[in-house]
Amino acid sequence: MVVCCLSIKEHLALHCYFYKWEEIECDLDPRNISNEQQISRLFDFIHTIGQQLNKPIVLTPENASWAPLFRFDPTTGKEEGFCLRS
Repeated sequence: MVVCCLSIKEHLALHCYFYKWEEIECDLDPRNISNEQQISRLFDFIHTIGQQLNKPIVLTPENASWAPLFRFDPTTGKEEGFCLRS
């Protein structure tokens, strides 16, 4: 396993884990997101990674890959947001 810590502008820290060749897992602490600029930076990161790798990017809660919150597909440019259900 390889671990990388990224610090994006506006103090948004992501920890990226390379468990498998075909998958990168990044995590962040949502308590550290305090303004719209940080959210914008997160979505910029998602778009950039998706476009550079030409792979869909999925944002999910921790340990819940089956419950996407947001998905970006660079091949179509399509963004999808999903609601949490309790």
